[in-house]
Amino acid sequence: MSLPEHHRLSDAVLRDQLTPQDATALEAYLSSHPKEQAAWEEELALNRLLRQVPAAPVSSNFTVRVLQAVRQLAHSGGAVYRPRWGSLVRRWIPQLTALSAALLIGAFSYHQHQVAGRREVARKLAEISRMSGGTPLDLLENFEAIERLNQVPRNVDRELIAALQ
Repeated sequence: MSLPEHHRLSDAVLRDQLTPQDATALEAYLSSHPKEQAAWEEELALNRLLRQVPAAPVSSNFTVRVLQAVRQLAHSGGAVYRPRWGSLVRRWIPQLTALSAALLIGAFSYHQHQVAGRREVARKLAEISRMSGGTPLDLLENFEAIERLNQVPRNVDRELIAALQ
């Protein structure tokens, strides 16, 4: 017997709406499964006892009282969790401040490193131009020839070395 079939038969027994076909199917199932029969009989006995218990009287303002209790729980924070943004911000402010300070110090240090490097390059270029004694145009006289040297394929050098050997 499948679980939905078991629930359907159980509901039918509780409501006293068990058809003769369902009763025979239930008896056949319980006779082939003795462990299930004990649990089934226990459930039926429990249901009979529950039917004998008188219904508890419900006050006329039951719904209003339940809704008031739910609202009180929501306001007191008992049932509903609402993060308090103020406490979250206060907890994270010191960490965010430290992180921001570290990032700013790192960015400033990197910028200073770049500026120092540029100053060093400018100082060396000024020294080279002073040492050459000529105008900067004299230094660039053979620039095109030097630039073409970088464009020669590397395998030409290997062929030249092989030919010289």
